[in-house]
Amino acid sequence: MIPDISDCPIGIGVVGLDGSFLWGSTRLREELGLVPESALDFRFQDITFAEDLDEDLRNLELLLSGQQSQYQMEKRYVIGNQAPFWASLSVSLKRDQWGKPKHFISCVQNIDDRKAREAVLEKLAWQDELTGLPNRHAFVESARQALENHRPGKGLLVVAFADMNGLKDINDTRGHAIGDMAICAMGKALTDQIGSDGFVARLGGDEFGIVVTGCGAGAIRMMLDGCLSLEVQLQGDKQMLSASIGFAIFGADGTDLDRLLSVADQRMYDRKVPFRPDQRQRRPVSRMGL
Repeated sequence: MIPDISDCPIGIGVVGLDGSFLWGSTRLREELGLVPESALDFRFQDITFAEDLDEDLRNLELLLSGQQSQYQMEKRYVIGNQAPFWASLSVSLKRDQWGKPKHFISCVQNIDDRKAREAVLEKLAWQDELTGLPNRHAFVESARQALENHRPGKGLLVVAFADMNGLKDINDTRGHAIGDMAICAMGKALTDQIGSDGFVARLGGDEFGIVVTGCGAGAIRMMLDGCLSLEVQLQGDKQMLSASIGFAIFGADGTDLDRLLSVADQRMYDRKVPFRPDQRQRRPVSRMGL
């Protein structure tokens, strides 16, 4: 009989070659979310999250073949009606005096709280805090991925910048809290307008990034023209918000993301400059070549 190791900071178990638990410490039961007197009458395969089982089994094969002496991994367990939870697992193989595999020694530590914190930080790294939209970092990475996946004949790929008009006036006359509400409303309106054919990100301040893929020129023209003036709910009232749009077409304006972003940014700036007699402000996208 193996003695209980009550002061060990992680759970320790002896696991048979078939995956059944031959012995487990009190701490192991705690790490698995069980009461101390619970029977470990199951195999590790039965409580391993399905998507993590293959990696676990591959590591065990490497142990049995002698290609490695131990392994560590993070995996999810599912026990009874519990929600899946994360644990850090370390496994080594015990052999008998003739070198024949005898059983596994498994060390388990519940890391679900740490994983939850990491998930929050990961989300914050890719999400704009105010609007909940993807942030600048997420926009650039997603746009880069869209360029890599784009195939000729599958519709156009357009990168666009949308700059909200009049935010300073809103902030000055109604306060920054209302200005923040307007930014959020603009983000939602743009997302609704673009729909499932693309995505919208907040790049900072009153500027948004847009990528549209897989559509024809007519559909994209209508989509972006619809972003120029948007009806939103602001403090319970319907109001109109406008945006200046600058875009770049993959292929026609370049194939490098930096080039496309530069073209879209310049075109957006051109639409924001003060009115001149020879230039119509907020001209529709169709007047800009799409």
